Amino acid sequence: MNDWLFVYGTLQQHWLADESKWPATADKKALRQLRRALQQQARWCGPAQIRGRLYRVAHYPGLICDPRGDWINGDLYALRQPQSLLPLLDAYEECSPAFPQPHEYQRVRCPVQVMAENGQRTLTRRAWVYRYNRSVAGLEPLAGY
Repeated sequence: MNDWLFVYGTLQQHWLADESKWPATADKKALRQLRRALQQQARWCGPAQIRGRLYRVAHYPGLICDPRGDWINGDLYALRQPQSLLPLLDAYEECSPAFPQPHEYQRVRCPVQVMAENGQRTLTRRAWVYRYNRSVAGLEPLAGY
């Protein structure tokens, strides 16, 4: 079985590639390390979508998975070395055992739709995704993300 990873927001390929888009508060060292790790330990498969709702947490979004929610755009990766890449991502998302509970994010598997070049949804993959794990009360919903 392949391990798949769906990323949205600050971990999308187009965002990671352009450091001028990174906010001043972003951990640039960590983002460079993640960019390098994704390039070496995963294969970018292209755009994908997941059903859910996005909220502005800070300078980054938080996803609530919801099968009745909007289609959220992101990127799909096939993981070559999940045993070393996922712990790096867990640390970045502060959901590793090194961080106190309750974690802000939780890594879960969710259905993701792979996008064809014509914009049509094609295959469904069960991919790891970092789901926001706290209350969204008072957070601004993000539309058209």
